[in-house]
Amino acid sequence: AFQITIEADVVAPIQVDQIAQQIAFKSVANALTYLLNDVRLQSGAVPQITLSPNWLRRMPILPFRIKVITQEPPI
Repeated sequence: AFQITIEADVVAPIQVDQIAQQIAFKSVANALTYLLNDVRLQSGAVPQITLSPNWLRRMPILPFRIKVITQEPPI
């Protein structure tokens, strides 16, 4: 008989549409706070927000104008 043990961190899939709705029209600081505190990110992950044009100080008011990009953790 063989015995196999597997360990893995399981993280819920990111709901990009829900994130866009939650951060719409927030300041960059508040959007980052939301991402760090309310979204289950991989340990040590640091979210980045890039606004274009760069003189904007808030997230777009319309969620469909927010592009959420996720990155798979390295294996």
